[in-house]
Amino acid sequence: MSPNPPSFVSNRDSDQLKLIEVFHYVMVGLALGGMAFIYMHYLIMSTAFSHPWPQQKEQPPFDPVEFFRAFRWFYLFMGVWGLASLVANLASGLCIRARKYRFFSMIIAGFNCINMPFGTGLGICTLIVLLRPTMPEIYRESPPPA
Repeated sequence: MSPNPPSFVSNRDSDQLKLIEVFHYVMVGLALGGMAFIYMHYLIMSTAFSHPWPQQKEQPPFDPVEFFRAFRWFYLFMGVWGLASLVANLASGLCIRARKYRFFSMIIAGFNCINMPFGTGLGICTLIVLLRPTMPEIYRESPPPA
């Protein structure tokens, strides 16, 4: 390929980088919403399992309080995963905006593929755009958009 890509290629790549940047910020919002959902779910479930059930002829074959203790690890894991996704996507969006650390954004795109279905779409599209042959030059030479 020629040393300087045609202007329409640069414009297309620049527009798609802006779009991917915006979708990284959308993923930040989704992660924040997911963390809020996990927290609300935890509050509802902890309330339901911590209060004893009314006396019945047959009690459940398990202790509800002990049963819920196992789920605390699930809530902790999902909360940490949401926080990590939030921070990573925010950092990747900022890196894409500044046209720096392309490899970091590709790693985050790979991790986004685990977050079905939106993260998978974003991760694949990000990898497709950032792996183009014109991208190293754009990241090296072009100043970030104003």
